[in-house]
Amino acid sequence: MSSPAAAINDPLELVAKRLTGLNSFRPGLAVAFWGDPGIGKTFTVKHLLEHTPLVSAQVHASQSLRDMLQVLPRPEQIPAWASALLEQLEGGETLSKAQQLDLFGSFLDKLSPFVLHVEDLHEASVERTELILALAQKVLHLPGVGLLVTSRTKPLPPFETIRLEPLNRSQTAQLLTVEIAAPLPPEALDWVFLRALGNPLFTLEYFRFLSRQGFLYNDGKRWRWRDPEREIVPVTVEALIERVLQSASQNPDLERLIGVKAILGFQAPKTVLAGVLAVSPKQLQVLQTQLEGHGILRFGEFVHPLYRELGLSNLEAESRRQLARRALEILETNDVEAAANLVALAELPAETAIDLLQRAANSARAASRPVQASRFLAEASAFG
Repeated sequence: MSSPAAAINDPLELVAKRLTGLNSFRPGLAVAFWGDPGIGKTFTVKHLLEHTPLVSAQVHASQSLRDMLQVLPRPEQIPAWASALLEQLEGGETLSKAQQLDLFGSFLDKLSPFVLHVEDLHEASVERTELILALAQKVLHLPGVGLLVTSRTKPLPPFETIRLEPLNRSQTAQLLTVEIAAPLPPEALDWVFLRALGNPLFTLEYFRFLSRQGFLYNDGKRWRWRDPEREIVPVTVEALIERVLQSASQNPDLERLIGVKAILGFQAPKTVLAGVLAVSPKQLQVLQTQLEGHGILRFGEFVHPLYRELGLSNLEAESRRQLARRALEILETNDVEAAANLVALAELPAETAIDLLQRAANSARAASRPVQASRFLAEASAFG
């Protein structure tokens, strides 16, 4: 089986050793793996558990407590009070948070040595998140019990957190070598790495797509490479990104922020973002944090260029035009060249566009950027 992190780094090796120690009823542990969509969170946990001689179970953070307990093995014996609570729960009664926590803790204690894997903590309700955080605190005092969670956002203490980062070129090569049991041609590796940018899921999907289309093929002796000669994006990758964008876009404010970020591009000034959205800097920060929670932004920028491309294409024409014009108006007072870069998206009248592009060319020329000045003039001439 291939691994998103072919060579497990030190933090993961340490977790693996501590998991193994649970067999000797060492102190419990609660660890969260977080990062971008497709970065390999679930695979990492499964990889750890497959190589650890422990009984485990996987649940989703949004499942009801009743459904979660049904997934867990039934302990041979639980205290009478826990049995009574379980009967109430299975009978449809609502338990208090304290009762839920005690019941869940009792199950894990009786199942030890045991590891519970909770998927997608970022999708849990506030109430469920609080319960899982409290469960993590309890697990720390249950010898032989582990709690591993995955999330797109960094969970709060008491979880120890490990952020999974994109793979570098060498790690990408290792991932693909494990996948096909042979090295790829360097040109093919470069092509995939340039587009997947270290995202393990994207890397594998690009490879599989290229293989299906015949751009990567094995002649019986080695893998061969044929350059596609055009930009291609696997439908599976687009679908994943679309789902993430659609989830965030259920909030109109987040949908507009995605659109404005897509229009303005990399390192867009926060003052311009806030101005276009008509929000305060503090409100902008809140919105950006929420998009980071969806796995769309990292440090204020799209986690992958495809998020920008699809975010831009998802904008309705009129919305794209209005947002671009608003951004252009704000930029024009202080950065005429940045404003000129939005001429096409803003769909300005020819006379207005020519005037702006000529002023941008003059600005670039004055700053000793002749190539940029020529580009602006070429765009202006295209308007006739």
